[in-house]
Amino acid sequence: MEIEKWVTNQFAELTSYGFSEPIIKREDWSTVIDWLGTDIALELELDWREFDIFLLIVRLEDGQLPQGYYVSNGEPCRFHLQKIITENGWSVALDEMKAISSTGKRGRSQKPSTDNLRQRVLAYKVVLMSCINQILANSGTIFTGSKTPQS
Repeated sequence: MEIEKWVTNQFAELTSYGFSEPIIKREDWSTVIDWLGTDIALELELDWREFDIFLLIVRLEDGQLPQGYYVSNGEPCRFHLQKIITENGWSVALDEMKAISSTGKRGRSQKPSTDNLRQRVLAYKVVLMSCINQILANSGTIFTGSKTPQS
């Protein structure tokens, strides 16, 4: 799909931070793009039903993606990027942080469209790149130091 290629191009610089080339998994209602690191992965989910996206930090198990979605082997394994930023008090671009937090159950701020999806991808990119070094520096404690389980 054209949008998948565009998304992977937007995040191409992740390889310079030690992440793998993107791994794309297509399902009926979503596309998941993973970039594997040493201890963690970055996972971008394109939800075609909701026409929304999510960026998650994933705890790898022996270098592989976990079997569970939010919990695997009794431990948290995926957290939304916003949760990690908020819990750690990291400073990020506020407009972009607001843009990535403005959909879902709280109600949409814009009509679903490819252009709006691309805008959200770009906002996620800005937020992620503003804290990528902090994520990597804390990759061993992101899941052990979490205050609350992901809901």
